[in-house]
Amino acid sequence: MTPVVGLCLFAAVLCGTIVNTDGKFLPDIRLPKSILPEHYSIGIIPDIHQGNADIEGFVHLDFFVQSPTDRIVMHAVNLTLNEESIVVNQLPSKAMEIMQENDVSKISSTGISEKSKMLKVVHPVSYDVEKEFAIIHLGSKLEENRRYRVSLNYSGSLAKNLKGFYGSEYLDRKSKTKKWVGVTQFEPTSARLAFPCLDEPAMKATFTMSIGRRTNYTSLSNMPLVKSEPMSNKEGWFWDFYEKSVPMSTYLIACLVSEFSFRQARPVIRKDSDNQSTQNIKWTWPETTLLVNPKSAAVRDEMNVERVIAHELAHQWFGNLVTMDWWNALWLNEGFATYVQRLVLDNVSPKYQYGTLQALDFLSVMDADGLESSHAISVDVAHPTQITEIFDAISYTKSAAVIRMMNDFLGEATFRQGITNYLNEKKYKNAQQDELWQFLSEQAHRDAVLPLNLDVKMIMDTWTLQMGFPVITIERNYTDGYAFISQKRFLRGVTPITSSDEKSRAVTNSVGSKRTDFPTYRWWVPVSLTDSVAHDFNQSNTRPAVWLTPSELSATKFIGKNEDSWVIANILATGYYRVNYDERNWGLLDLQLKTDHQVIHPINRAYLIDDAFALAAAEILPYPTAFNVIEYLPNEDHHVPWTSAFRALNYIGRMFSYTKDHGRYKAFMRSLVVPSYIRIGNKFQPDDSPLTKMLRISMTTQACSQEYRPCIRQAQLLFDEWMDSPDPIGSNSIIPDLRSSTYCTAIKYGGQLEWDFAWRMSFNMTSAQDRDVILSALGCSRDPWILIRYLSFVLDPSSGIRKQDGRRVIIADD
Repeated sequence: MTPVVGLCLFAAVLCGTIVNTDGKFLPDIRLPKSILPEHYSIGIIPDIHQGNADIEGFVHLDFFVQSPTDRIVMHAVNLTLNEESIVVNQLPSKAMEIMQENDVSKISSTGISEKSKMLKVVHPVSYDVEKEFAIIHLGSKLEENRRYRVSLNYSGSLAKNLKGFYGSEYLDRKSKTKKWVGVTQFEPTSARLAFPCLDEPAMKATFTMSIGRRTNYTSLSNMPLVKSEPMSNKEGWFWDFYEKSVPMSTYLIACLVSEFSFRQARPVIRKDSDNQSTQNIKWTWPETTLLVNPKSAAVRDEMNVERVIAHELAHQWFGNLVTMDWWNALWLNEGFATYVQRLVLDNVSPKYQYGTLQALDFLSVMDADGLESSHAISVDVAHPTQITEIFDAISYTKSAAVIRMMNDFLGEATFRQGITNYLNEKKYKNAQQDELWQFLSEQAHRDAVLPLNLDVKMIMDTWTLQMGFPVITIERNYTDGYAFISQKRFLRGVTPITSSDEKSRAVTNSVGSKRTDFPTYRWWVPVSLTDSVAHDFNQSNTRPAVWLTPSELSATKFIGKNEDSWVIANILATGYYRVNYDERNWGLLDLQLKTDHQVIHPINRAYLIDDAFALAAAEILPYPTAFNVIEYLPNEDHHVPWTSAFRALNYIGRMFSYTKDHGRYKAFMRSLVVPSYIRIGNKFQPDDSPLTKMLRISMTTQACSQEYRPCIRQAQLLFDEWMDSPDPIGSNSIIPDLRSSTYCTAIKYGGQLEWDFAWRMSFNMTSAQDRDVILSALGCSRDPWILIRYLSFVLDPSSGIRKQDGRRVIIADD
């Protein structure tokens, strides 16, 4: 760090600001720690009918004073606090008993009934728009270690950007009338758009919710409904009173006002979608992640619904029961939910092989994490824009990958007991990652899994507090049977410069001459191994055979003198790293793949392909070596290695797309894909496994994409039959698994006629998944004017494109 930069950062800390990735100073929006919330009684009246946008309500907040203060600072965005309604009372000694009562019908929007000391409120209330604060100024200080209640009324508007409490509209297909719905999305920092609150995850409290609604609407919230009563001052309106909640963070509050059907232990759904509901969950999600129509759902749709539901169920423990202390530890919520969802689904729906497929997710996140623009799993954030940015693949997928790695080097029994202890001790509370490390270390020491001088924090901090990952290089001595195993940070897009001082080394951008300093990262790396003699790809062999450490970057391991035996590291890809081998070992692996590829587990086949091409792209491995690895593919029948190969080859295709050699690339891809497409085919069989279906889909998509004419003609024929059908809405002979490829291909090689037909059909799909498929396929057109018109529809409120579909339209292509 240069002195000037260091001085600027020091000044930023003193001034309470932070610096974003563009070098701009942003305000530190953390709440003062003078008060802690204990219980909210909240009444919300959202007027959603006929597109109205008004919201009003009241808040009673009981809180504890940690340090004397003459102000109450709450979060509030686009809300106005009614100053005349604000009352602050010191609660009597029995206040905690009073808060245990569950009779919400006694709650008033004008004040509290018990006799207590009332504090003077100094007018007016001030607002810090930049920090999103509403500040209630008091005439005297709140006393330390006392409890108080602030009561207030407020008003505002429903949000319009799918955050906070927002309104939406839809067309009821049965009645052909427009309907309205009001729903909340508070994570991460949008509860403050719906009611004044202390909107930080560590500010847990209990909540008693009351929702106001018109007679023809129903409401839902987190807790069971106690009763409904007519409003005394609003004719045709009702209050729905809900039970008191467990302690929870504000972002977990959920409210819904709608005309949706609701039955106990069934999803909340539009009435005209009732026949698509097959799941047993009471929460609200986008239809594509909840509803499955057996007649129109592809295998990926079924899996997506299962993934989402399992993920959200996992949050009941990781996020809801125990919540991260601050957003820099978001991975404690999302990483664990992503990891646990796979464990659940592999037990509930083993036919889908979620664990095997998740290996592909880990490869995808490594693409981004191998760039200098990546970020650590745990990263300092303060401003809402920064918080939103970390809801990404690093927090979800990389976190799940390193959790899986931790499970394997600790052993499942130790890992599971340590997690159980952590959840039991921290339930209804907040946690930091060091507390998780503590519980896991204690269990690891009890089970003698780790030596007493080594703890989980030492290992895992190297994975959560720094970006990126290592490449493990294995160089064998084929004479004495030893292998030299070393680690080095993997970077894609930069070429290291030789330097005697590794800590101050620089890099050269591979597309220019700009030099930038970059940190030298080192990890605790558990390296598992097998060879062609043992070829042990069982879960029991994923424990580390060798540890590399930040202080010992390399190790020597005896692996045998068999010169014709290959070695593979990272069994079942349980380690989050890439692996490179010496040239001879790569050749032995190529020979094995060509001779009998099934000796090597499909996950490791996929990783061999991905590692080889990633190393080649980083100029670590010659490209001919990488292409040798995929020569066996015409004999491959597993979806996962093929997907890995397509990922790597599509990247190369993008690099060639505007060069004179793009035709040669297309010819190569046809030579690779077409024989396998013909052999594997696109005729789905009743006994096809989900992975077999996915392979047929991939091969068909690739064959059409690489301009194999029979594939294109077949897609056009199917699409023409659909267009000519007397009832295209109710009759579609294109099987669901091939609709994405068929629609895209027909639109790509068609014209306005095909595009306009698909556009009309998008508004008549009862299946949300089928509508999404069409919206994506519409971007496959090659006519610039059609694409420009399509993009313009995103900005046209009358076009029928919903706000939540805008991103799908923008990224839609083939």
